[in-house]
Amino acid sequence: HIANGKFAFGAATPFDAEMAALAVGIRKAVDSAGPHITELHIFVDNKSAARAILAAGEGPSQMISILASKTARTFLKRSPHHKIFIRWCPSHCGIVQNKFVNQGTRDALELPQPDFVSYSVARQHLTVRALHRWRVLLEDPSYRGEHNLARIQDLRKCTSSVKQNLFFNRIGKSTTDFARIARFLSGHFPHGEFRHRFNLDGSRNCACGHPFETRDHILYDCPLWIRSRSLQRPRELSRAFRAVLILDDEDEQTRSGHPSFKQIYQFLKQNPMVATFEWADLLQKAADDQRQGGGPSYSQALVEAHTTIKV
Repeated sequence: HIANGKFAFGAATPFDAEMAALAVGIRKAVDSAGPHITELHIFVDNKSAARAILAAGEGPSQMISILASKTARTFLKRSPHHKIFIRWCPSHCGIVQNKFVNQGTRDALELPQPDFVSYSVARQHLTVRALHRWRVLLEDPSYRGEHNLARIQDLRKCTSSVKQNLFFNRIGKSTTDFARIARFLSGHFPHGEFRHRFNLDGSRNCACGHPFETRDHILYDCPLWIRSRSLQRPRELSRAFRAVLILDDEDEQTRSGHPSFKQIYQFLKQNPMVATFEWADLLQKAADDQRQGGGPSYSQALVEAHTTIKV
């Protein structure tokens, strides 16, 4: 081989290190390529780095990718016949060159490290610290709020990983669904109880005729919405029984039959208009049409179409 080398890179993720090594390798190859060299073949055992090194796209090590692309462009501009191939090769399967490079990586760890922290590592550290702080605050009922419908054991399952996060596992990547479930769990959506609590204009009664529209009424009782039979009001626990649960370190919400996140999300999926501003606007329009008279209106028909009974 023409040359080999190793260098210290500071605090970085394996992906950052792969990208940095690729960028340096491309620069060395371009600098040493004589006029008779028209093709460069770059081998790497990290598929993600192979895809990203010349993409110059958003994400970790973007600047490294931009610099590598700039270097590659100087080679490609020499003629239309000049080409660069980024090739993936499997690791840990007996390839001699892989073993040589891996040994160089281990040797580089013994070098004096620069005072450098990559964006990915800094973000990981901040995420871990923020999540730890949030978990401490989560145990405080005053932080969660008395109107929070989410069970404490469901909230404890929240992680920074999309794959392991309970909410993302159920909701996916829909920002609309996530905002809707967050509004319903916190009680911050347009309904009678919310308007009364914050002294806002608008009706306090439910469209079904109930004199005061609460979140519990919507979730458990309102005949306008469909719900599974398993969705029942939580049982009232005696003060003595609550004391026993505290001593045994058991969760009061679970023992009282408090609805799970899965049950609440299923209810919202079964009733797409619940906890939406569209539903509040539609009810207002239907009420205005009814006051004006003239028979059934389009808005009133939509209200009927989105509920289980005629209103």
